[in-house]
Amino acid sequence: MRLEQHCRWRVTTLNGKGRVTRFHCTEAEIRIEHPEAERIEGTLIERWVPETPEEVAEHERALHASSTVHRGGA
Repeated sequence: MRLEQHCRWRVTTLNGKGRVTRFHCTEAEIRIEHPEAERIEGTLIERWVPETPEEVAEHERALHASSTVHRGGA
């Protein structure tokens, strides 16, 4: 698995106005369209991202197990 760092960013729009991104994204993702982007302090989210098929399967099993609701009875 690899660790990805996602943040919100301050960018400049085509009309020259500054705005903050609505969604978190990595620095590599934001630099594609906004090379001038500035990271917004305090918005960092670190995510472990599965890379191999085995890691993906393990991640899906863990998600399924945590979302299953156990009910009484047999």
